[in-house]
Amino acid sequence: MTEQIKKYKFKESLSSEFEIIDLASTFSKFNKIMTKPHRALFYTIIYIESGNGVQYIDFEPVNIIDNSIIFIPKDAVTVYDKNCNYKGFSILFTESFFCNEINDIVLLKNCIPFNDIYKRKQIILKDRTNLIYEFLKIMKLIFQEDSDSKLDQILRSTLRGFILYSEKIMKESDHIDLAYDENIQIINSFRSLIENKYKNEKNVNRYVERLNVNEKKLSRTTKTLLGKTPKEMIDERVILEAKRLLTYSDNSVKEIGFELGFDEPTNFIKFFKRKVLVSPLEFKQKNMK
Repeated sequence: MTEQIKKYKFKESLSSEFEIIDLASTFSKFNKIMTKPHRALFYTIIYIESGNGVQYIDFEPVNIIDNSIIFIPKDAVTVYDKNCNYKGFSILFTESFFCNEINDIVLLKNCIPFNDIYKRKQIILKDRTNLIYEFLKIMKLIFQEDSDSKLDQILRSTLRGFILYSEKIMKESDHIDLAYDENIQIINSFRSLIENKYKNEKNVNRYVERLNVNEKKLSRTTKTLLGKTPKEMIDERVILEAKRLLTYSDNSVKEIGFELGFDEPTNFIKFFKRKVLVSPLEFKQKNMK
């Protein structure tokens, strides 16, 4: 089987796993890489000073808009628009850089900018006096200094402040209510389990056992916050990976079905057609890259 979704690790030559790169020059230099589907094994924050076009993050279109910020979670499949005009910069960082303690891990996994529970990947800024610009300016200035442990600590704290303030903007602009702290924790734990187990485990009961939560409680929580059943969440993750593999790999429908944990190709075909309304082969042919 030939996997065509390229995976890119963080640049090993840097002393810290944090980098700020100019968007226009990077896009010009690595156009062939960026305009093909790829997974970055790190987090990306893109500040668009000006530009136009559309890029895709896991099949979701994101418009390139002046004075906007785009958040791309680790492992998302991204495709940049060949005809895009970018001016701005990207902030790249890893969990290893950001997460010094358990609270940092919780923040990164649960925050709105990188958590697709809310299907929100972008902030559009109307006012250049917004505090968000100060965070960006400070990070750029610190990054230009020679890296050492103290500067990394300051940079990490500034990045944390930037993410928290971005979350505040998103909450206010979209009227997101985060009052269900316990419920959100349940959903994030459930989603983490799905991410690790979806290929081989599609039965809700097995997830309930691992979460140590009542099935009715889990169902009530997902329906209240997301409007979905637990089973729908599992199926959505399977479908997303199926779409990725059908679109961006040379694998046959049969091979993809086996990779996603289906014992028989016919079971995968029936499942996919029930969810997407076309067969896997029809979807592959329609989306061939």
